[in-house]
Amino acid sequence: MIITDQKNVFSEGEKQVILHKSQLVEAIAGLRSLYLKSSEKLHSIRDFSIEFEKLDETVRYSLNKYGEAYSGWLLIMDIATYISCTYYDRTGKTDISFETAMEEYDKMDEVTYLYIFLGMPALGYEKADAARWLRDTDTMSSKDRQVIGQYIAQKDIKIFIRNIAELKEDLKELLTVYWEKVFRRVWQEIEKSIDKTIDTAAYECRMLGDISQYIANMHKDIKVAKGSIHINKEVPYDIKLSDVKQVHIFPSTFSGEELLIDIFDRSLVIYYNLNLDDSRQVGEEGKKLCKIFKILGDDTRLRIARLLWGSPATTQYLAGMLGMSPSTVSAHLKMMRSAGLVTNKAVKKFVYYEIDQKAMAELGEELLDYLKN
Repeated sequence: MIITDQKNVFSEGEKQVILHKSQLVEAIAGLRSLYLKSSEKLHSIRDFSIEFEKLDETVRYSLNKYGEAYSGWLLIMDIATYISCTYYDRTGKTDISFETAMEEYDKMDEVTYLYIFLGMPALGYEKADAARWLRDTDTMSSKDRQVIGQYIAQKDIKIFIRNIAELKEDLKELLTVYWEKVFRRVWQEIEKSIDKTIDTAAYECRMLGDISQYIANMHKDIKVAKGSIHINKEVPYDIKLSDVKQVHIFPSTFSGEELLIDIFDRSLVIYYNLNLDDSRQVGEEGKKLCKIFKILGDDTRLRIARLLWGSPATTQYLAGMLGMSPSTVSAHLKMMRSAGLVTNKAVKKFVYYEIDQKAMAELGEELLDYLKN
């Protein structure tokens, strides 16, 4: 059972889901979007690249060099999410401003900065390895350089490590200019949509009542089964659920279709995409349809719909058929009822659920009417 510890923080036993709102993370995600193919860009800030072009040419050039050198800003996004996560651990706050994030950035020691920047936790390294490399880059083996070379050109790795302090300071100055000249205005445009997405995600987490099920619902490339989280990427990840203490969710306008994650200190970070075009331009009828189809778009709820088509059933029966706990099935049914997809009827001591076939038939007609108009 999930317990709401505070706004946007949910617990189930020792595990937590934390929904973050970070100006720094989203600002860097905006920079990363400049490196996506046009077909991958899901955000509606279509003039974002135009806004970026308004920056001083020297600043723009420097930001572009960082993007080209460090995996299209992905490595620096890891720094930003780490700041938000550790800030939450220390203060209990899930909302962090750009200014506060940069204060936390200043406090990061060089070992931690290098350790997170190079994605070392996900690659199986210890912080002591980062400290050793900082003392003497020649202690890096050829295998180390090959592994880290996934992110930074091998020929540049030692230079990068030796100049980490200067890089850290230089990057701070560039990001501050970028925030003041460009992204502060963009943030004002997208903030309400991010707030709404966080509220919706919080509602879904409460309704499901099961953190593993919530994780599985986050993205089509995440599967949870037999006590493990399988993440389908070019290099797949298999993570034991028991090894994950915190799941940090970062709703982002700019993250694109690709599943982006990070792993450190028993924490799993997931970037959650939202498409502002959908929320701004579909209208009230469109929003209603989005809600219904989002509910039906879940594997479990679609299976429930098939089981209930013309065959009323109890929660206990569905739980047995689906291999889930009755409480989890009940949470799914509650969401389906809220969308008008199922009805229920008490018969003696039992409550039977059934698909509202008339509502389902009308749903198809409503979708066609909406698309035509």
